[in-house]
Amino acid sequence: MATANLTAQRLRELLNYDPETGIFTWKVNAGRWGRIKAGTETGSPDLTGHLRIQVDGTLYYAHRLAWLMQTGAWPLGDVDHMDGVPGNNRWRNLRDVPHQTNAENRRKAHRNKQSGLPMGVSIDKRDGGIRADITVNGRARSLGRFDDPEQAHAART
Repeated sequence: MATANLTAQRLRELLNYDPETGIFTWKVNAGRWGRIKAGTETGSPDLTGHLRIQVDGTLYYAHRLAWLMQTGAWPLGDVDHMDGVPGNNRWRNLRDVPHQTNAENRRKAHRNKQSGLPMGVSIDKRDGGIRADITVNGRARSLGRFDDPEQAHAART
């Protein structure tokens, strides 16, 4: 997806972004012949669940637009959804990370969809305790044991 041509100024002329909800809405009538009215929520999910928004004829990922809108600059690396949910574009859920870090999180998030636990949180098979882990430079690091999954997840952020 393109990045170079769209500026933060142009984006702010066209769209509103609510950092608390992660939702984008149009400031102006958009689309061919103004079919999409100002105030309309925008963003369509791709096959992976990431939202995409068309601006000036070019498709952009909503999480990258959120970064541009909030910081005034394109992210240097990948924009990571910390909770592993690709459609959750709340500002507090986004971070700019190197591609390797984002890839590690995607692998871990995929495994945790089956357990229902937050990303990086697991149940120790030996004794049933709750543990938190994080991967740094390709190596798993334990963050310790916790009383509940929310505490374990908080240790990762």
